[in-house]
Amino acid sequence: MPDPDLVAAALAVLPPGIRWAWLLAAAAAALGLSWLLSRMAALALLRPLRRARVAAATLGDTLHWTEEARLAWPVRRGAHRVPVCLAFVVATVVPLSDSALDPLHPVVRAVLLAVLCLVGGGMAVQAPVAEALPALPQGWAATRGSFGSLITRFGHLILLMGLAVWLPGDAHPALILAVLLLAAAAAAAWRRGAGVDLSARLGLAHPADARLTGIVAQAAARLQLPMPRVQVLDWMMVNAFAFPGANRLVFTRAAAERLDDAALGAITLHELGHLAEGPQLLRLRALQPLLLLPVVALKPAWFHWGSLGSLGFVLLWFVGVLVARRFLVARMQAAESAADSVAGQGHDNEAYARVLEQIYAENRVPAVLGEKRVHPELYDRMRDLGVEPDWPRPDPPTLGTVRLLSVACLLGSGAAALILAVAVHLALDMDRVGLGTLVLSNGSPAAVMAHGRTRAATGQPEAGAALMRLGCNAAAEAVFCAEAAMWSVELGRCAEARQDQEDAEWLLELDGESIDAEPLVGDAAYVAEGRRWVEGCGLDAAQDPATVGDW
Repeated sequence: MPDPDLVAAALAVLPPGIRWAWLLAAAAAALGLSWLLSRMAALALLRPLRRARVAAATLGDTLHWTEEARLAWPVRRGAHRVPVCLAFVVATVVPLSDSALDPLHPVVRAVLLAVLCLVGGGMAVQAPVAEALPALPQGWAATRGSFGSLITRFGHLILLMGLAVWLPGDAHPALILAVLLLAAAAAAAWRRGAGVDLSARLGLAHPADARLTGIVAQAAARLQLPMPRVQVLDWMMVNAFAFPGANRLVFTRAAAERLDDAALGAITLHELGHLAEGPQLLRLRALQPLLLLPVVALKPAWFHWGSLGSLGFVLLWFVGVLVARRFLVARMQAAESAADSVAGQGHDNEAYARVLEQIYAENRVPAVLGEKRVHPELYDRMRDLGVEPDWPRPDPPTLGTVRLLSVACLLGSGAAALILAVAVHLALDMDRVGLGTLVLSNGSPAAVMAHGRTRAATGQPEAGAALMRLGCNAAAEAVFCAEAAMWSVELGRCAEARQDQEDAEWLLELDGESIDAEPLVGDAAYVAEGRRWVEGCGLDAAQDPATVGDW
């Protein structure tokens, strides 16, 4: 904990309102930096698509939707990585740099700055994303829908990150266990549709209308399954979600408005196929979000095991996630193929394949991604249904720049944490509050000492002594430390006085001088006077403070 006297001294020295001014400056920096870096990254990712469009226009042609989707995918995948990365760095690093000079709690400050990073970056990438995906809705309605989708599908992960930021590094093991159980309970609740309920409370999800309810009822009756609860999410992407184990279906508003009855029926059969999944697959689905629970223990791991131990913890976790993901993705892909088969049984296979193609084209999702994902490639899904696509198998998107952004994010996060750790280590001897005071004194230890004398002379001796000790530590000059020792004697703090005097004599010896030499002049004379004061500390009446500092 910071020295209360030093805190009081620092606050007395700082100009009025400087604490909030620094917070506003940090907020402006988070907003502006996120906007600038995000816009630069988005424009770099957009460049290949711009070139392809120009080349096609030169030939009097337009790009096929599969090529548009392939070239737009890096913008879609990578444009938001910079603000998310910056927000993650801020949320994890800022709480480590707490100081009594900050007007807000470190966690509150971290959340505020992280949100500003997301807002600034989100504003910056809107125009490039709209250029890459002109067919998709933009503006407030799209932002509102995306927020609803985020809450519905990933709200438990947001809670998990919040708990990871809030949990102190020195937390008791019982508290860490309680937080892990809370995060696991939230993940289980989200698997059963808690995110949909939350979106409904926020006005982002609504009960399905009679048309959609009727389509679902017919499909459920055809498969002899109980009628599920059906809701509509205000999201402008054509999509639908099943919540196995909770017997719930959620359609996006775009799907309900832009797909005809036959297409909605086919999609409903696919989602009902998920609701009919067996208990073993349900348990595997419940395992997926639990793989991220160790993120809660990152700060305690750093606190208890140091940098190398926490690095080993992260690597072990990362390897475990990779192994588990390979197994889970294979099982989930099999589940998707089984659901496709259910949809194909209820409809003509070609009609269902064309519905899938329509959805991918509407959403501008590449027909071939070249990644291990839960959903198989559209091109392969259509051929598995016995339908040959009207277009050749496209190349997967080139995601080298996106991966480079991800690596830069990881390296930047590590560098920021390392720099902070080094800075804190170097500042341990003079307290981070004192470091802030020194910075705000234009980096001049003499200015800090002058502030200390002023405070001492105006009836604030404890604040004055704290500032002089800060000047001693910052300046590494013998006379400053000797003066700090004299004021500590004046306050009756003999242990502090002896420590300051030892520092003064040590610094004097480094300069090749000694208080045992004759004659005593300059700094040596002043340090010798400090020794006389310290030797009498607790034995004699306090010396006249008016003589302190007259050197």
